[in-house]
Amino acid sequence: MRWVLHLLKKSEYKKGASSSFAPVTGSAVTCVTRCYDIPNLYHEFDMNCSLNQLLEWLSTSDVVNNVFMAVEAVQTWVLNKKFIDDNTSLRSFNESVVTNKLFQIMKSRAWLRLPHSLSSLEVYMYDDNLDMSPLCVSAGEKCSYVDILCTDTCENPLPLLSEEATLVFQFQHPDVRSCDKPGKCGFMFKTVPGEGKLRKIKLCTETEDYHNQPVHFHDQIRAENMHLYFFDRNNDLKQLSWLGWFSIERCSSFPWDMDSWKRYYQTQGSFFRILYEI
Repeated sequence: MRWVLHLLKKSEYKKGASSSFAPVTGSAVTCVTRCYDIPNLYHEFDMNCSLNQLLEWLSTSDVVNNVFMAVEAVQTWVLNKKFIDDNTSLRSFNESVVTNKLFQIMKSRAWLRLPHSLSSLEVYMYDDNLDMSPLCVSAGEKCSYVDILCTDTCENPLPLLSEEATLVFQFQHPDVRSCDKPGKCGFMFKTVPGEGKLRKIKLCTETEDYHNQPVHFHDQIRAENMHLYFFDRNNDLKQLSWLGWFSIERCSSFPWDMDSWKRYYQTQGSFFRILYEI
């Protein structure tokens, strides 16, 4: 069975992407004027693949450009197998083995290590959490990523991701040495609902987007350098593609309607965050 999941990179499908499965199909995405697509939303993904096929794809695919994307792909695959498909394929799943595989992929693809703060992030898989520490820098070690917190908490991400909404982040890019614009340096996202309750998240780049807003935009900010993620107050990673699944009626482990599913994810003190590569 094929689920809706699709990786966008630099606002378009990358031509000639290497992939042994899960080819991107369909027409090119039409971008909303003044915005760029945030790259790590899965809108198309072959859930029939084996774990080995998934890891092989992650080791070569041009649409996966950091180890956090790879972690979220594995988590999405596991959650689908656990709650929707027959989970017999997970009986041999071993979190330690998967962490080691992801570490080897990170090294072979020369991906940057993640910030040390993410080493304690709870990434639930089958029976346990994935150990993130081998994928992160050590405490005090220099990191090429900046972790940026959304200015507002989000008690319930599901309605936000399925409706038109705005996310605001304060961030002064290190290449912006001085600034005399009113308000704080930063950027905003727009959530853009699509067909079948799918949504895109786009970076706002034009001056008029920031009229009467608490932040202003600088051209140094690039969407392709961003990785958007969500975690709750318990420090649990909530994979955005999993949050965006709307075929909840097929999930036998959670036989709820959509309102019940939204309430399940409702939690105070939760945030969207951006992992930004400098």
